[in-house]
Amino acid sequence: QVNGGCASGDGTMLVGWGKLAGQAGKAAWIGHIPSKSQRIAGQAESTLWQGGFAAELRACGSGGMVGWQQTGDGAERDSVWLRWYEGVVIEALALPAPGDDELRAVADCWSCKNYRGAAGELTQAGSGLDARLVLRDFVDGEKPIDLTYSLPGDQYVRGLASSGDGEGRWVLCGYASMGGGAADGWLMATGPGGAQLWQTTVGDGYVQRFQACATAGNAVLAVGVTFTPYGNVEPLGRPWLAKFSLADGKLQWERAQSPQWANGGELLALSLGTSVGSWWAAGYVRENG
Repeated sequence: QVNGGCASGDGTMLVGWGKLAGQAGKAAWIGHIPSKSQRIAGQAESTLWQGGFAAELRACGSGGMVGWQQTGDGAERDSVWLRWYEGVVIEALALPAPGDDELRAVADCWSCKNYRGAAGELTQAGSGLDARLVLRDFVDGEKPIDLTYSLPGDQYVRGLASSGDGEGRWVLCGYASMGGGAADGWLMATGPGGAQLWQTTVGDGYVQRFQACATAGNAVLAVGVTFTPYGNVEPLGRPWLAKFSLADGKLQWERAQSPQWANGGELLALSLGTSVGSWWAAGYVRENG
């Protein structure tokens, strides 16, 4: 199963999970599709990495691939950060924390002392599901900065973006739930070293989830799904886009729309375009019937 993809220097990387013959647990899967100019010299290749008993990768970027691993049957899920080169896993950094944890998103910040960031969630006794941010500097080789944010309710982290302006700001996005109630779209921004700057939620009693986010100048864009009803139509999942201020997290506008022939849908990925103010979002819609 493919969970994510990213550009590499000579093609495209895909990550997810697969199965090794004779093994009960999942294995982390890494696929590489060479660019058009490289296809004469090489074909697509893939690697399975077990990581003990089971493993799965959620996302990738220039800093590597992130996900989770289990070292044994019944063991806790622990976050893992892999680096891959020419078909071989050259580094497997385990980042265990108390309880089950995993990393679900990765992002770069070339202007932030060459840091790469990864974000996810962990379960802590007595505090529910908390957001987690890990920052690594591959140039100086410093010890990773590993931060946990114990916020009200449960935070389900699905995306991560950097400000890219040299100020070391990061934005985590996903959704939050209070006491098992309906999920609200959720964002949190951090400053240098991971200090929390602000967090915000968008919700009105119906399910709303962000699945990806990106920064553009002084703004944050987030995409996902909203089940807010409109007109006489019953609550139906519709692709959702919202824009926030990067400075303070205030909602500037939101859009939720599906084609008339569609019976629900969701946006799952977001990328900025090459021209100023442009962006691309991808997801799915269901046809009526």
